[in-house]
Amino acid sequence: MELALNFYQDPGHGWLQVHHRHIKELNLQDDITPYSYIDERYVYLEEDLDACVFMQKAKVAGYTITCTEIHQENTPIRRMRAYDSSFLH
Repeated sequence: MELALNFYQDPGHGWLQVHHRHIKELNLQDDITPYSYIDERYVYLEEDLDACVFMQKAKVAGYTITCTEIHQENTPIRRMRAYDSSFLH
C-alpha cells in the first residue's frame, strides 16, 4: 500500500500531515505528543518524535510512504490546536 504525504517546513521546524483515519488505523491516538497539531481532517506530526513513530508503525503495517516537502515562511500549522488524543476518540 502506498501512502503519499505532505511534509511541511518553516524555518524552525517540520510536520508530517497525516489524515485522522491513518492515526486511528495504526492505533497511535495515545502515542502522539502535544508538540504536534490537529485540525478537522489531519494531524500534523512534529518531525522529531511523532513523525518518526508514525513512519515506523506505518512501515510495519505494510505502507510505502512518499513525502512531498512544502516550505513555508509562516506556516499556519503553528496557529492550530495542539494535539490532544481526545479529539480522535
